[in-house]
Amino acid sequence: RQRILDTLGCMVAGYHAGIADAIRSYVLAQGGAREATLLPHGQKTTAALAGLAHGSYIHGLELSDAAPRATVHPGKEIVPAALAYAERHRVGGAAMLPAVAAGYEVEIRIGRSVFPGAFYRGWWTPGVFGAIGSAVTAGYLLGLDATRLSDAIGIVMNLLPATTTRANEEGQSFKWLIGGHACGSGLLAAEMAARGATGMRDIVNAWLPVISDEYHAERLTEGISSEGAFEQWELLSGILTKYYATVGCMTVALDETFDLIMQHDINAREIDEIEVECMQRLALFDTRHPENELAARASLPYCLAVAACTRDRSQLLGP
Repeated sequence: RQRILDTLGCMVAGYHAGIADAIRSYVLAQGGAREATLLPHGQKTTAALAGLAHGSYIHGLELSDAAPRATVHPGKEIVPAALAYAERHRVGGAAMLPAVAAGYEVEIRIGRSVFPGAFYRGWWTPGVFGAIGSAVTAGYLLGLDATRLSDAIGIVMNLLPATTTRANEEGQSFKWLIGGHACGSGLLAAEMAARGATGMRDIVNAWLPVISDEYHAERLTEGISSEGAFEQWELLSGILTKYYATVGCMTVALDETFDLIMQHDINAREIDEIEVECMQRLALFDTRHPENELAARASLPYCLAVAACTRDRSQLLGP
């Protein structure tokens, strides 16, 4: 429930920002069956297009939840898929909650199996693995059995958005679409599996080596007994609620900067430089002069400057 509520908040915030107007205009222009509600304004569209719109709204502001040990943001694809299909099939929370949990579990486990190599190989992992989470959640709500659900995963693995870390490049805005595209790809895969299409079955040997040179197949079933009992749930193992609208790996650096500034009453004019010792991934986000809002959210120097100059965490909390 907490994951769903947090993601709904991100969705509403994203509705008013970035290229949300363009996404909404596209979705409404497509027509089609009135299956699912576009939040928050209430117009109807197809379940697939609702997933596209909502996944995009959620992703654009960098506020969606995070599973750092898989480098994914599961809520942005899984929750839109669940909302759209639960409404279309008129099922309530009793059915939707386990569908969401299943999506989180599979997406994070597959993400962990190629962590951290997939990200450094150039894959934009939230888009890649998010499509898998969407497919599992939709497949659950469609009532797919284990074979068909496996097909849905196998299908979406060959439809995955292959966008690389250039998603944070200055001057572009397509990053908004990554969450929506991933959600839509997962919905398509689930629908095709429900209609008899088959997918790749050998994930370990046929797919993991494509995503990363180094992979850990044992993580796919870690904490699951031979009888299928779960001793370890990924949904309960470190999902973070983000409270800065920035790239997630900046959180510790920003927290420490704010804490030091307030603890020692430091004024920005007293600061010559800020030196950050950080993990390899954070060092990638070092743009000094971001040209637009999206690039600013992915610029550690810019975000640290905001922290130092404003001394106000709320300046990094939203649009």
